[in-house]
Amino acid sequence: MTDSAILEWLKELLAALWADYRFQFIVYHTLLNVPLAVLQALRVGDFTFAKLGNFLTGKLLPFSLVFGVSVAAGDGLGVPQLSTAVWALIQSTLLANTLETLAEFGINLPEMVRRAVSAPGAVPRRLGD
Repeated sequence: MTDSAILEWLKELLAALWADYRFQFIVYHTLLNVPLAVLQALRVGDFTFAKLGNFLTGKLLPFSLVFGVSVAAGDGLGVPQLSTAVWALIQSTLLANTLETLAEFGINLPEMVRRAVSAPGAVPRRLGD
């Protein structure tokens, strides 16, 4: 397989993924977290551009790959609900990340929301805790 054939295959794969609204939602939700994380890092004084790159490669790339594999596996196994379940888990993770960052900014969330997004056994945080 030549380099141009590989690039063409990747282009088709990305176009097919981008056509799925769930993939777009993962990308947009991850990109929503970027400015929040940057502002938080600037606020506490530990921002570096390396962390920004790590955020994108540590969140966007793995979530995209996992979702892409779940779509292919679900289609291949005849279980399209697999990709929907994986998408819901990814969105839950991203939502928890967003809410955690907002809590670090001092935006108090209702107790029910904090309890829902905190890890099992964790004590939900309040500003100043």
